[in-house]
Amino acid sequence: MIDLKHDAKIYLYAKAIDCRKSIDGLSYLVINLLGKKPKSGDIFIFHNRSKDKLKALYWDNNGFVLYYKRMESRRFVISKLLQGEVSLSHEECQLLFLGYDFTIKRDANSLYFSQYF
Repeated sequence: MIDLKHDAKIYLYAKAIDCRKSIDGLSYLVINLLGKKPKSGDIFIFHNRSKDKLKALYWDNNGFVLYYKRMESRRFVISKLLQGEVSLSHEECQLLFLGYDFTIKRDANSLYFSQYF
């Protein structure tokens, strides 16, 4: 799992990319598609068309880190409704890399048994 810095912003590029791209190719996308600086320390996440591969690019003090995950029997859940650049929380990023739908918002209210009597 990615070691997330608490102050790092996380961006998911919602359109599919060619996952053969490596650090230089992804840095180019960060600059030209997202309008961001690759060396900002922020985390930039990309996926392929079949949604079985994710790549995350970030700058870590003295060099780029490229994190790559390939699902073997499932696909990552990335909604077709998402457009362009999507900001993710740290929790949403963890859910994405685990293969869960990070867009589902659950009701945080607890139900108590005594409420039904």
